[in-house]
Amino acid sequence: MEFLFINRTKDVFLMLPLEQQAQIMDGSNAFIEKYAKKGTCKEIWAIPSIKGAASIWDVKSAEEGASLFRENPATPFFDFEWYALSDFSTQMKGQSQIYKKLLAKK
Repeated sequence: MEFLFINRTKDVFLMLPLEQQAQIMDGSNAFIEKYAKKGTCKEIWAIPSIKGAASIWDVKSAEEGASLFRENPATPFFDFEWYALSDFSTQMKGQSQIYKKLLAKK
């Protein structure tokens, strides 16, 4: 199942000494590379306007994704959100079928 993960860097991260920031970011980059190679992290984009990133993760559940992110050394410095994704065309077909059934009952 694919999930959209959006993270925003907390201001407290920017208050850390530069050396510590660099160390945390190196660890976070290694985390992303590890799961990109496994195919778990499908895509990732920086979002400069929110001081954060958006990424697509292929995991079995939100719980599995949350468990993975505990490995990321930058996680304590993020506010983050998970959204389950569904295929748009499949979703639209399902909605169309529901409307047809509702209209047939009129």
